[in-house]
Amino acid sequence: MRAAAVTTNPADGASAATTTTTRRTTMTFDNIESRRLTTPSGRFLRTLDEGLAALRRPSLWIRPKQTVAWRESDGTLNHVYLRRWHVGIDGAPRITRIAVNHFRFDPSRRTLRVLSFHPSERPAWREDLHFELTVLDRELAAFGPWLPHWIAGRVDPARAIPEPPLPCRNWHKDWRTTDYAWTATAWDASRAWRAAEEAKEQARRVRRAAFLAGRSGTTSTTPTTAPAAPVSTTSIDAPTATAAVATEATR
Repeated sequence: MRAAAVTTNPADGASAATTTTTRRTTMTFDNIESRRLTTPSGRFLRTLDEGLAALRRPSLWIRPKQTVAWRESDGTLNHVYLRRWHVGIDGAPRITRIAVNHFRFDPSRRTLRVLSFHPSERPAWREDLHFELTVLDRELAAFGPWLPHWIAGRVDPARAIPEPPLPCRNWHKDWRTTDYAWTATAWDASRAWRAAEEAKEQARRVRRAAFLAGRSGTTSTTPTTAPAAPVSTTSIDAPTATAAVATEATR
């Protein structure tokens, strides 16, 4: 049997090209989403979103904003935002701050609708849920299941707050009242890196002074070796540092 002749419309070529482009775009988007779900931040945010839902808290993972927003039973709108530190700085530890109700959050109309708010509402957030926890990137996923229970324990005093999954430096000691903490490994890595950077800067100053002294023909009294750099006792930023703005674009 002969195959039926097919007449091709010139426009069909453009249609096929559009279909192919759309398919490639979709595949690219799917690949990006797959990679996002396997990153430490992606695993943390997905687990956090699922954990809040399991505790009967309507929540929404806002991608790619690195944010999970949720609604409490008192009608407040709260959010967790991940902020990377030292991005693009060679040799710096890969550190992320888990910020709960720390940055300003402007929800989109879609976010408000999904969480059962009126699109024109500007709901408040719970002040007792303000918290900053700084971790190494590789530690993020471990805190995804823990944070929903921390949130539930802060809201309900009768509910116990479990110990965090990794050792932490908590200056307030009590997880029910603290608003600032680091994992021990993130703290140590940050201090070691800052001390090394300070030593490098001191060495550069010594070399500069020796160079200038040589050009002027005078004898430099600057020591030829850099003194030990003082180790900073502060974190990457103090708890009172000015908060940046994490704003979700209105869609």
